[in-house]
Amino acid sequence: MASNPHQAALAYEALTRSRRVLVIVHAKPDGDTLGCGTAAFNFLVRRGVEVRGFCRDVILDRYSYLPGLSVFTPDPAVFGENFDVVAVFDSGDLQYAGVADLMPRLPGRPKVINLDHHATNRLYGDINVVDTSASSAGEVFYNLLRSAGAEIDADTATCLLTGVTTDTGCYSNGATTSGALKAAADLLLLGGKMAPPINRVLRAQTIGSLRVWGQALARLKSHPETGLASTALFRADCGDVGNFDEHAEGIANFLNGYLNHRAVMVLRELPDGTVKGSLRSVDDETDVSAVSAALGGGGHKKASGFRLPGQIVERAFGWVVEKK
Repeated sequence: MASNPHQAALAYEALTRSRRVLVIVHAKPDGDTLGCGTAAFNFLVRRGVEVRGFCRDVILDRYSYLPGLSVFTPDPAVFGENFDVVAVFDSGDLQYAGVADLMPRLPGRPKVINLDHHATNRLYGDINVVDTSASSAGEVFYNLLRSAGAEIDADTATCLLTGVTTDTGCYSNGATTSGALKAAADLLLLGGKMAPPINRVLRAQTIGSLRVWGQALARLKSHPETGLASTALFRADCGDVGNFDEHAEGIANFLNGYLNHRAVMVLRELPDGTVKGSLRSVDDETDVSAVSAALGGGGHKKASGFRLPGQIVERAFGWVVEKK
């Protein structure tokens, strides 16, 4: 599904004509949602729009280079304020964004803009800018600004470039299309910096991270009948390695890039008693989003995820999630 030019034009008009905008990035934020969120902040503030940001979860320090990141708060009190527009980036639905329970608290009836690239997007916005052929939400937002003839400054370009670079795995996975490369090239020409997302997000790994990854590698299981490889991470694995969530980030992408399997699944126990599943695929015939959707999650064809209540248990045939 390609982005509707009319919807993109409506979104641009709504954003730029607003007095106050609430920007929402999804829970357990990655480079794409944060890149879009900070790009919106930088772009709109320069046009005199007051912008607030919300993220339900802690933002990892590796993204601290993004200009405007400090505007984002985990405080739900922001939903008691008045806004003309609420812009949600890179989220198939409000549950995934982590705000389904908070949106009803908003006074009045602000217009909701849904900007995304996932095939499982539920088109929940008043305005839906969804392009499933795009590599990333960053590319979708870039195309929106370009189609409107908007000027993109260097800070905004760096933010958008973060989204495109991280979701394509530094232009190495199946999301790497000619559109992604063209967007990246233009954003570089506009002053965007590619080194931070590569060196601070994708490449830089601490000793703590490598120790956590070692746990995941030691538990790898192969399932020849399905072409799937799976592994598990437990809360007990965090030990003294520090920020476990930060260390666990990116394991699915790493395994997908090196294993000779059709798909990879990483199960990870979360502090709230749920298990997060991350699915990745390398071939065009394996649609992992269908699996995630069946489990109440979402994503796109080659990268998706889900959450289930319970705990990870090892069985003879592999890792499973069972209710406690």
